Amino acid sequence: MAYKSIFVPFFDETSARIGFEAGVQIARCFDGHISALHMRQRPTAPRVVYFPLGGKFPEGDHDIYKKAEDENAVALHQLFGDLSDANGIGVSDISAHTDTMGATASWRDEKGDIPERVATIAAGFDLTAMATLDDADDGFQLRLCEELLFQSGRPVLLCPADAMKKMPERVVVAWNGGAEAARTVYAGLPFLTEAKMVKLLTLHEPGRETATTKDIAASLGLHGIETRETEIELESGQDVNDVLVKEIGEAEPDLLIMGAYAHSRWRQTVFGGFTRCMLRHPAAPVLMMR
Repeated sequence: MAYKSIFVPFFDETSARIGFEAGVQIARCFDGHISALHMRQRPTAPRVVYFPLGGKFPEGDHDIYKKAEDENAVALHQLFGDLSDANGIGVSDISAHTDTMGATASWRDEKGDIPERVATIAAGFDLTAMATLDDADDGFQLRLCEELLFQSGRPVLLCPADAMKKMPERVVVAWNGGAEAARTVYAGLPFLTEAKMVKLLTLHEPGRETATTKDIAASLGLHGIETRETEIELESGQDVNDVLVKEIGEAEPDLLIMGAYAHSRWRQTVFGGFTRCMLRHPAAPVLMMR
């Protein structure tokens, strides 16, 4: 199993650069193809605005927005070309890609409803590579990331700046036996088979039955993946997130593999949760799947 097609959204320079450079490492390892997408929001015609706002959106505002959007698209296309050249990545249509070409990349510029259309396109690729959420995010990055996780059906690799400069050698799997974790582990097999160290981490909460690492370790072993297992019995009152962050940090992984949103988005928003924590402040690149 290998990642042959890597999808990278291009919406701003910083996140596009981080996602593309992560995609480069993966594409080089598996002779794969990076598909970079810039999407312009589907235009809406000027229209009357009824109660309680009143008024009308003037065409002039639309023209100003379109000009800025065009300039951004040109700048991002130039960035795509510069990154491809700097990394020695050949530019070729995905339909023409062959393994003998090594890593290749292509550019797409489309119109559609963001983020829904982006997630629909991502469903056709092996995985999406993008930057972790910026602390200054006004909500766009979070909406895009969650749409990809909930609607694309494919794994999402989230990378902090300057974190994915090579294929991961040390991988931690946060394992709870849930469907989300199971899907992510098997979607992450290409990373796991390339890694030199794989640690399976499970926390057992008081009064709750949690899957052990025994079966998943045996299953991965059949794929030739040697694992180390760490199972921790939590004491009453210990915070799950705090313990997970501490254990993961001590392992110093190049990649964390975990299921996303085992609890609802509403609960994570109100009470907090490990998914939201890792979206914004991961210790390493994170591979997630819902």
